[in-house]
Amino acid sequence: GSVWWVEGEDWRCTVAVPVLTPPAIEAANGGDFDDWLDRPYLFHYRGNGAKRPVGGSAELHDMFQAIGGVYPPEKVVISADHVTREKYGDELTKSKFCIVIRGDDPQRSRFNDAVAAGCIPVLINDGWGLAANPFDDWLDYSKFTVSIPERMFMTHAPSSLFFAYGLPRRKLEKMYEKLLEARPYICWGLAAGPRESVGYLVWEHINDYCDVDS
Repeated sequence: GSVWWVEGEDWRCTVAVPVLTPPAIEAANGGDFDDWLDRPYLFHYRGNGAKRPVGGSAELHDMFQAIGGVYPPEKVVISADHVTREKYGDELTKSKFCIVIRGDDPQRSRFNDAVAAGCIPVLINDGWGLAANPFDDWLDYSKFTVSIPERMFMTHAPSSLFFAYGLPRRKLEKMYEKLLEARPYICWGLAAGPRESVGYLVWEHINDYCDVDS
């Protein structure tokens, strides 16, 4: 289909749950902000190989690959090709910003991978806030992500990305701090305690929104 949403779905008691993240990425120590500044890659984007996304997002992915030549090749990872899980994880932990473009639907495992790797997510995904951000009553995603409207990105992609890497240093430092604080609530393997975990927020969400006694 040409759209990602489906009419008639019952959302009365739906819990958006984070996807699992490879343990190798979760095990990476994000380091402090100075370490983040020293990461060699400005952006990270990898596509799905030969698989073409549906739901009207293919042009977004095509656009990002088309602008690859704008940036020095040693400063970015922009590729449609698959790599090994180990190489993928290594790239993420060496990148400052991870591009999360809408796929077949707004839910993207790349978002969770980015958070686990301490890579600030750049969301080019208009449906994220409507259908895919887990626990948005508890987590303020605006504190540690950058959202770029799809139309803005398609109008002039390079200048739209400046709204990520062009942010003041102190703003980026605060975002990175908030990103590290959010990791236990987004990454299953990074729980910081019984109440600082994905599982705890899942249960809280069910209690708040679902009639568990019926």
